[in-house]
Amino acid sequence: MGEINFLLGMIGMQAAYLFFYFVLFRKQEFLYFLIFTIGVTLFVFVVKDPLINPFGQLIANKNRQPIGFGILFLCLGLYYRFTRFFIEAPVLHHFYNIVIKVAEFVAYAAGIALLLKVFLTGEIGFMKTVAKLIFSLNLPVQLFLLVYLFRTRELFNYMLFFGSLFMSAFFKMGLIPIILNTNNNVDFRKELSIILFGMVVNFLFFNFMLIYKFRRSEKQKLQLDLQKAEALQIQRSEISNDLHDDLGSVLSSIQVYADMASKDFVTGGNKTERYLQKISSGIKMAMDNIGDVIWAVRNDLANEKSISSRTKDFFIDVFDARGIECTYEIDSETEDSITGILSRKYLLLIIKEAINNAIKHSGANCIKVKLNTIGESLHLAVEDNGKGVDEKIISSGNAFSSLRNRTSKLGGSITIQNANGQGTLVECVFPITTIREK
Repeated sequence: MGEINFLLGMIGMQAAYLFFYFVLFRKQEFLYFLIFTIGVTLFVFVVKDPLINPFGQLIANKNRQPIGFGILFLCLGLYYRFTRFFIEAPVLHHFYNIVIKVAEFVAYAAGIALLLKVFLTGEIGFMKTVAKLIFSLNLPVQLFLLVYLFRTRELFNYMLFFGSLFMSAFFKMGLIPIILNTNNNVDFRKELSIILFGMVVNFLFFNFMLIYKFRRSEKQKLQLDLQKAEALQIQRSEISNDLHDDLGSVLSSIQVYADMASKDFVTGGNKTERYLQKISSGIKMAMDNIGDVIWAVRNDLANEKSISSRTKDFFIDVFDARGIECTYEIDSETEDSITGILSRKYLLLIIKEAINNAIKHSGANCIKVKLNTIGESLHLAVEDNGKGVDEKIISSGNAFSSLRNRTSKLGGSITIQNANGQGTLVECVFPITTIREK
């Protein structure tokens, strides 16, 4: 009994480790492996010699093996469940997940049926044949499990492969003599020691897997942090370039108009007021550009205005002055999904540019802005009822060139439908993945 007690002590430590793993990480697979470990230990106590068996006075000799194997079937189902979740089969290995899920259900059903048969009737009867049949059918399932894991060519799955292989081999070596022996008074010390040793070996592989999994997770986390840092740097560079290009030209024009206004005032000219108006509009444009950048960057504030609110505020005075009616059909969930800094900035500028074009070139008195999600794409449409836009302006104008450029930066496509006398429709389609924060 010395070796059995030693192995039981090792498995007790294993159960303690699994319990702390579960408490620390809250991963359900640790709980499944813990219950599996306790179940196999319980099987050993039930099956071993009744003279030294804690359950010897509670369970009749003829029922020890049936009850033990009922427990073992339940343990088998738990081990299948553990492997499914430990290698993330529901997400990464769909076919494996389906096959093992079916085997798991069969193991649970067999274990419960065997235990109920013994406890309710006191006899195993036909369930003995059923149990042997399921035990035999379990062999090809385990073979499939091992072959599948090996063929994935992943180091993590290789470790699970070898751990399961060794444990399965030791289990078979210990279980087959117990199944074939009909004498319930035999002390299966050697066979039970082999089963427990298989458990200990499998736990060693489990620890290797756990260490490897944590190291891989840390490495992936580091790579993700680097990718986020690179993406943030790219966003900063884009914003910096935009500020340089947009504000640079505006500030240069303000400086030119200021010099001209100063000279005109000194010489007593009559263009000073016009130059000052140019300066005022330039300052307003610069403030709007800076405001757009600040709004795009501050997308983490719950009380920050949405794209539709910022667009309405920007054009409200223009629409009132020109008698233009503008309607917005903007899906709130779609708007909330636009979380990328550059996505927010470019989409806002695209909408503003399309509305500006409708105001400047089409002579429209009704403009409709529509933003929604269709499938895996975000759709934006700006439509007016004006006279249309000259094709030369569409093909070579700076405004429409800017629209195409900003759309392409978000990985989208743009179409401009221009019907003479029936208005203009600007449609943009973007992959939903490009507008979300990464």
